[in-house]
Amino acid sequence: MLGGMLSGLSGVLLISFLGLDTPAYELAFIASFAAAVIARMRSMAVTFLAALVLGVVQETSTDYLPSGAIFVGLRTCIPFFIMIIALVAYNFVGGNRAVSSEAAAPVVLEATTEAERSTRWRAGRLAPGGIGVVALLLLPVLLTSFWLNLTSVGIALGVIFLSYTIIVGMGGMISLAQLSFAAIGALATTEFATFHGWPVLPSILLGGLVVVPVGVVVALPAMRWARLYLALGTLAFAFLVDNLVFTYPRYNNYGSGVQLRRPSIGSLSLAGNTTFFYFALAAFAVVAVGVVRLRRSTAGLLFTAIRESERATVTTGFGLFGPKIALFAISSFVAGIGGGIYATALGQVVPSTYNASLGIVLLAVIVTVGTRSVWAALIAGVVYSLMPAVFNFFLSATWQQVPAILFGLGAIGLAREPRGALVHATLSVQKLRARIVGRGGAPPEDPNGPRTSAGGGGRRLPEQDEAAASSVVARATDGSQ
Repeated sequence: MLGGMLSGLSGVLLISFLGLDTPAYELAFIASFAAAVIARMRSMAVTFLAALVLGVVQETSTDYLPSGAIFVGLRTCIPFFIMIIALVAYNFVGGNRAVSSEAAAPVVLEATTEAERSTRWRAGRLAPGGIGVVALLLLPVLLTSFWLNLTSVGIALGVIFLSYTIIVGMGGMISLAQLSFAAIGALATTEFATFHGWPVLPSILLGGLVVVPVGVVVALPAMRWARLYLALGTLAFAFLVDNLVFTYPRYNNYGSGVQLRRPSIGSLSLAGNTTFFYFALAAFAVVAVGVVRLRRSTAGLLFTAIRESERATVTTGFGLFGPKIALFAISSFVAGIGGGIYATALGQVVPSTYNASLGIVLLAVIVTVGTRSVWAALIAGVVYSLMPAVFNFFLSATWQQVPAILFGLGAIGLAREPRGALVHATLSVQKLRARIVGRGGAPPEDPNGPRTSAGGGGRRLPEQDEAAASSVVARATDGSQ
C-alpha cells in the first residue's frame, strides 16, 4: 500500500513535466532504480537524497556534455551509468555481502533438475516431437502468405527466446539484456550485409560472434551480483544500448531503422515467404539441438548445479567464474544470431523493435511458458507474433485486451507450476489421461520432495537446493571423469 501510494504520488508530481507520455514514465521508473541501488535497497533517506542529486545532475548535464550526433543519448544514460558504477563499486569496496549471489534468498523460477528428469516435461506423450515437426512442415500449405510470414517472424523470435533458455533456464541468472544482445547482433549483421555488401548468412554468424565479447564484458562485473542486482545491471546495459547505439544516425535513420535483405544460398533466394519459413525453421532447429546437447553435456550439468546452489557447487571443488562467463557468452551468441534472423524476417532493423522495456516483457513471456524447453521457446515466439494479429483480425476492439489478461493469468499460474505453462498443461493432460484409463490421479511426485517450504510458491528450502545441487555436481564429476 505504501509503495503504491508513493508511486502514484510521483506520477501526480511528474505530470507537469512529462504530461501523459507513457514511455517517459517508463524511463523515469527504470532510472529511479539507480537511486535505490546507491542506497543498497535499504535506506529511504539515502534513496531520496540520491534521487535528488541524480535529478539535478541530469538536468544540468546538457551544459557540460559534448555535442554531436553520437552523444545525443548521453543525458538520458546518466542514471544507468551511475547504477552500473555503484554496483561495481559495491562489488569491490566492502559491499560484496550486500550484492553477492549468496546473500539474497534465491528466487527459484522452476522445479529441481531431478523432477525435470523424472517427468521429461511429459511433452513426448502429449504431442510427440515427430507430429510437431510434421505439422510445422505443412504450415506453408495451410496458411496464407500473411500468416506464414508472421509465423516465420515468430520462429525467428524463438531463436532469441532460446538465449533465455540458456541464461535463465540453464543457469538460473535473470538477464534483461538478451534483447539488447539481439539488437547488437542485428546491427552487426546490417553493418556487414547492408553497408559492406557481404552475404547475409555469413553476416548473421559474424553478428553473433560480435555479440560474444559484449556479453563477456557485461558478465564480468556481474559475477557476484545477486539475482535482483544482476537484473538491474543488465537492464541498465539494455537502456545504454537504447540511448547510445540506436540514437546514432547511421542506425536510427530518423526512426525508420536500416533495411536488411533476406538471405540466399548460392543461386537459391530465401526472400519468398515459404522458403524463408523453412530457413527460419531450420535455423531454429540447429540452435535448439545445440542447446539440448549443451544441457545434457558435462558443462550443462555444471550449469544446472550452479543454478540449484552456488554454495554447494563451490564446496565440491568447482569454480563459478568460468561457467558464468561461458553462460553469458553462449547466450549472447545465440541472441546475436537470433537478432540477425529476426531482422531478416522483418526486413529491417528498427530501434523500437529492440526496446529495452520490451526485453522485460519477453523475459516474462518465456518464464510464463517455460524456460527449460526448446519447444517452449518456439511456442512463445510464435504465439507472441501471432496473437495480436489474431485478435485484430477476428475479434472486435472489445477483445483487444484479452491477450494481456491471458498473459496475466499465465503469470499467476506460475505460483502453482513454477516450470511454466507448457509443463502445467502437459501434466494436467497426463493426470486426466491417468484418471480416464484408471491408473490413478496425480503424476509422479518430485523425487526431491515438495517444491516449496510451505504453501504453493516456487521457493524451496536451502537444504533441498543443496541436496539437488550435490546430486547434479556428482553426475557432472562422473561425466568429466
